[in-house]
Amino acid sequence: MGKSALLFCDNITEGNIDFLSRMPPPIIKKILSFVNAEGISNLACCCKKISEICSQDNTWGDVYRRDSKESLNK
Repeated sequence: MGKSALLFCDNITEGNIDFLSRMPPPIIKKILSFVNAEGISNLACCCKKISEICSQDNTWGDVYRRDSKESLNK
């Protein structure tokens, strides 16, 4: 197992594991559906995986449709 496994176990017991970035993309997208635009921008800075999901056009389209009264096609 080695030192990396021990470090991983230590991090779990101390609550230092980032569970959000370990979730599958559909779950992250569902979580993002409850977050405002500023929050999504902030989350995009936390790690590469979440940044890629936050940067997708359909993520921002969903935010626009949820928060705006205007049509995307105007």
